[in-house]
Amino acid sequence: MNVMLKYKINRKIIRYVLAAFFATSFGATQAQDLVLSQPYASSLHLGPSFAGMTNGGRAFLTYRNQWPGFSGGYNTALIGSDFFFRRQNSSVGAFLSYDRQAGGTFTTMSLHPQYNYRVKLGENLFFRPGVELSVYYKAINPDKFVFADQIAEDGTIDGTSSANFIRERGTNVDVAVSALLYNSSFWLGGAIHHISETEIAFLTDMAKTPRKWSGFAGYRFIYYEDRQSGFEDTFTLAGIFDYQSNYSQLQLGIFWHMMPLELGLWYRDLPLPFMLKDGRVNRDALIGVAGLSFGNFKISYSYDLTLSDLSGQSGGAHELVLTLKFNQKDENDLSFFCY
Repeated sequence: MNVMLKYKINRKIIRYVLAAFFATSFGATQAQDLVLSQPYASSLHLGPSFAGMTNGGRAFLTYRNQWPGFSGGYNTALIGSDFFFRRQNSSVGAFLSYDRQAGGTFTTMSLHPQYNYRVKLGENLFFRPGVELSVYYKAINPDKFVFADQIAEDGTIDGTSSANFIRERGTNVDVAVSALLYNSSFWLGGAIHHISETEIAFLTDMAKTPRKWSGFAGYRFIYYEDRQSGFEDTFTLAGIFDYQSNYSQLQLGIFWHMMPLELGLWYRDLPLPFMLKDGRVNRDALIGVAGLSFGNFKISYSYDLTLSDLSGQSGGAHELVLTLKFNQKDENDLSFFCY
């Protein structure tokens, strides 16, 4: 077998193993959540407390292409909007998410309406509890499934799998809550997603989406301020920690912002060996972020440099976010959640 043929077969096997793994995740064990490389640029995905964090309204569009080096991989799109109503001390928001995995083997569409209420605790200190009600639609394409028991040693596909699908599509609802404490320099909060732990089972075994517990924090350092124009040059430190079904993940980032330019760097996963049960260092990705603002419009791009064993094959991940602020009339408490 020549090297090129072996490489193609390995790529085929990887794709089929991914498809089988996704099927297991949806049908027999527990599904995991989407991870974004620019979480604060699509902050509604973090939790409902982030709705309405601008001087009026905001709309955003996010596209993510993960593992383009594999045939299939992940393709995700989010579109959303939020608005702060000052007189009511309330914010509403919603986003629609579409996720396509393993070349269309799995598709997921979900709608996430949100609400939060702003509580003023002091002159420059605020608290926002929020709630989200989600509706999910999930579907599989049985024609694209190849399970491990169908793959021969030479990579050819033969035979019929013993897997038995009990359905090809379904819907379910879910609930999330969050809380955020902040002022003009820092934020600290947390969220709980999948409170109902409901899931759509496609195989004979029942499945569920385990609760995801998240914590997020950040601090902004202003090193130059033009009071006449209102522009600020800043460094921001940010972090996010997620825990879901015995899996945990840490993201640490630093960002430099000088209008109209923004540059940032994220490190994702757990760099401390004692945080892993088997003692391994679990490195996932180093993420570079660059953004430009044009008035109320902003465009930002990020690339995930894979640090795991898949680094030579996955192709990393590309993420593009477009943000538009509108109806910016009243000054809000905090408008720097743009990283």
